[in-house]
Amino acid sequence: MISLKYVKLLLTYRCSSACPHCIFNCSPRAEGLMDVKRFAGCWEEISESCPPDIFEVQGGEPMLYLDRVCLMVELARSGGAQERWVTTLPRDQNLSAAEIP
Repeated sequence: MISLKYVKLLLTYRCSSACPHCIFNCSPRAEGLMDVKRFAGCWEEISESCPPDIFEVQGGEPMLYLDRVCLMVELARSGGAQERWVTTLPRDQNLSAAEIP
């Protein structure tokens, strides 16, 4: 069986910032958001064929859609993956795994 270390999800292009160095060109005006059903189908396929160790959520700013991303993290956790977050929140304001439902 093939083993993956990471699966990275670009949840959205929308972000509260518009950093000039952003490789995805995210901004407050950007559109695009991963649908939970689409993610669930992709995750099922990935986890059956090569379950990853780590599920990384990034954006844009994934915390703009916390309810949605929590559903996705729950799916990833059920497959044994640990989650990581890439966010524009200051480090002391980042949510820890214990705070995610």
